[in-house]
Amino acid sequence: MFSKLPVPAELLNELEVQFAPPDHEVFQLTPPAFDQHASLFYNSLGRPRVSYDSFWDIYCQILHLFQVNEGQPEDMPTASLANTLAKELDSHFDTIARISNKGVSLLPGMEELRQGGQVVGDAGDVGSSGPSSIPAAVFTDESSSEGDEDERC
Repeated sequence: MFSKLPVPAELLNELEVQFAPPDHEVFQLTPPAFDQHASLFYNSLGRPRVSYDSFWDIYCQILHLFQVNEGQPEDMPTASLANTLAKELDSHFDTIARISNKGVSLLPGMEELRQGGQVVGDAGDVGSSGPSSIPAAVFTDESSSEGDEDERC
């Protein structure tokens, strides 16, 4: 039914540069100061391989380094890590808000969605006036099973 079509890598690279340049602000997922510190802390751990089994331990180690403020970059000797990150987070959230409020132009040959932005709808509007029967996950800070280890850092 579906076939793979060979696409030259050069074409993909050209499309990436045109439509998704890696340095575009939308791809900056964390503020630069946070990235600088997190990278420094991760490097200080010896850049361990992150996997399903190792993620939590690595996260806890990096969190601890943030909490004790070890590895403060030399170019910020008097600045507090928390204050620096707080200022950058404010700026980062302003950037996110600005990007979110920009309209996205349709690509040539594309049409608006038939139902506008209402693609999925509200969970309660699935043909009934009552609450949705769609299962939902419930997250708590408490363990539901006896004998579970406390997984907090």
